[in-house]
Amino acid sequence: MASDFDPRFDPAFQRGFDGPVEHVEASPATQLPTLRGNPFIPALWITAAVFTIAGVAGQYLATFLDSSPTASSATQEYVLPSVLIALSPWLFAAGLALGVAMLVIHALRWRPAD
Repeated sequence: MASDFDPRFDPAFQRGFDGPVEHVEASPATQLPTLRGNPFIPALWITAAVFTIAGVAGQYLATFLDSSPTASSATQEYVLPSVLIALSPWLFAAGLALGVAMLVIHALRWRPAD
């Protein structure tokens, strides 16, 4: 019967096990997945910073273009400021929301050092 056990898993949790159950202390690295090995965490922090900075810069540029002397083309005079004014608050809000979400993820995964 012992040959029917899958060697990849603990025999105590497989059908047909009759032996004593030993308590094994799990290391902190195996208790919860850590954020260190996740490549998306730094990418999300960078994305949050880029969105926030782009939102502020876009609003500043839209205000500068709107109050500057007449531009050389209709695109620079009307279209670009309108697009920037429309998108900048959304970029800023998305960057802040992503930053808060990342803080929540870090807070949920935090464990004190042993």
